[in-house]
Amino acid sequence: MTTIEGTTGPDILNGDSLANTIFGRLGDDIIDGDLGNDTIGGGGGNDTIDGGDGADSLTGFTGDDSIDGGDDNDTIQGGDDNDTLRGQAGDDVLRGGNGLDVIDGGIGDDIIDGGAGADSLIGWIGDDSILGAGGNDTIVGGAGSDTIGGGEGNDILDGSDSEADDGAADSITGFTGNDSISGGGGDDTLRGGDDNDTVDGGAGNDNIQGGNGNDSLRGATGNDRISGDSGTDILQGGAGDDTLLGGAGNDELLGNRGNDRINGGNGSDTLVGGIGNDFLLGVNGNDVLIGGRGNDIMLGGNGADILEGRTGRDRLNGGLGSDTLTGGAGRDLFIFNTNTAFSTDIGVDTIVDFTPGEDLILLDTRTFTALTPIDGGIDASQFEVVTTDADAATSEALITYNSNTGALFYNQNGNAPGFGNGDQFALLENTSVLEAADFTVR
Repeated sequence: MTTIEGTTGPDILNGDSLANTIFGRLGDDIIDGDLGNDTIGGGGGNDTIDGGDGADSLTGFTGDDSIDGGDDNDTIQGGDDNDTLRGQAGDDVLRGGNGLDVIDGGIGDDIIDGGAGADSLIGWIGDDSILGAGGNDTIVGGAGSDTIGGGEGNDILDGSDSEADDGAADSITGFTGNDSISGGGGDDTLRGGDDNDTVDGGAGNDNIQGGNGNDSLRGATGNDRISGDSGTDILQGGAGDDTLLGGAGNDELLGNRGNDRINGGNGSDTLVGGIGNDFLLGVNGNDVLIGGRGNDIMLGGNGADILEGRTGRDRLNGGLGSDTLTGGAGRDLFIFNTNTAFSTDIGVDTIVDFTPGEDLILLDTRTFTALTPIDGGIDASQFEVVTTDADAATSEALITYNSNTGALFYNQNGNAPGFGNGDQFALLENTSVLEAADFTVR
């Protein structure tokens, strides 16, 4: 073992093939460890350190240092000020410390910690673990399955290779700050963390979680699972069969292409299926559900919801609350089912564009308990067209339709005054003609 110590000025210090201990002291030193497992400290000044071959321990201390680990598994510490650290080949540990650091892991499975300051970190090739820690950091995982954490600050986090995406699966978390996260190729797990984040999954089947804050989340290609969590979020599925979960807050969820499953969660949300056969669920709040192109299934849930099927053979169920239902082009099914027996507070749904002989109204016996399911519609004795609401209330029929107003009633009281436990449950805006064949009961 050889021990070499510099002076208070700028030194050039060279090791040999043995395990050297070299300390530059003060001044802007140039230190080369050469071969062997070296321990090198730059000391004060702006030092240039090359560990060479061997498993080296390299520390810059104070000053703007440039440290190159060389081959093998090195431990590199920048120290204070603005340092440039390169791991090169091997499974290296690189820590920037304070200052605005630039760290390149090189080839191998590296552990990189930027420390305080706005750092630029790249894992390069290998399955790297990278943490930005404090400051507004820019982190690129590079090739391999990387684990990336932004830490505090407004960070830019990218799991892809800067030249050609390798399709590996990355795990990236923004933590605090308004972060920008890109998964790149591969089946990535991306978490925004606190504050207002922008996340793009890229190619692959990604799992994206916004966390707290008002986030913008995009799956891009692949069958993605995207959760907004809390906050007012924007979720875009992109191409693929995606699952979108709004969570708390008034969210905007866009399925785009593919057969998507979209759940608004709590809050007054806007759900758009896009192209494909989509399933849209509003849950709580006054939601807007738009099916788009395809045969869509839409359930408003609780609240005064707006459902638009648009093109395709759509199924629209407003759920509880006074909802507005528009089927759009195609043969649509308007469903009345609350999964419980009919009550007078379920709300009155407005059907905007019912087309007799083409569209159907489905009455579920779990809600309309007195109805009898039959093939081909509703029993003729259980349906009657009337011209006043008073006639609707005293009809022997269970389902009565006021052709003058478009009001549709469930009458559980026979010819006695009132509707018993029934009441009006729908309003048809555009037709005075309605027949038993326009219903189906199940």
